[in-house]
Amino acid sequence: MMVTACASHAPSQTLKAENKRLRNELADARSQQADIDAKLKALQSQLAQLDQAAKAKDIELAKLRTETSASWREVAEARGRTAAADKRVPIVQCPQGTILDATGSTCVAAVSVSTLVDGDVGAVVDGSRSRSGARLGLTGMGIGYQRVIA
Repeated sequence: MMVTACASHAPSQTLKAENKRLRNELADARSQQADIDAKLKALQSQLAQLDQAAKAKDIELAKLRTETSASWREVAEARGRTAAADKRVPIVQCPQGTILDATGSTCVAAVSVSTLVDGDVGAVVDGSRSRSGARLGLTGMGIGYQRVIA
């Protein structure tokens, strides 16, 4: 009987050792799973923060697009108003011997000048250009000239 007891005892020891090994592997796997879960939680938290930042940037971008559209619309409207205003302004052409006044709306008689501010000497103001390219004329404050770029 003793032989039978020893034989039945040996498989029990083998099963205990196998059971212990499996429990250790399970504990290691659970430990690794806990580490993986912690890393996953950290990554999910980081992803949530990045999503929030992306949403904030999207909102900011939408605002900038709206502002830019509004700015371009305002520019276009201003250009349209300017073009419309330019079409309404009458073009004044002065007859020989007269020039436009400082406002550019009426013609005034030309005068003779002996010395101009820019150094032209002996120029006659008759609506023509002086040697330096200045258009000579009257201003509201007295004799003056207007530089004409040709």
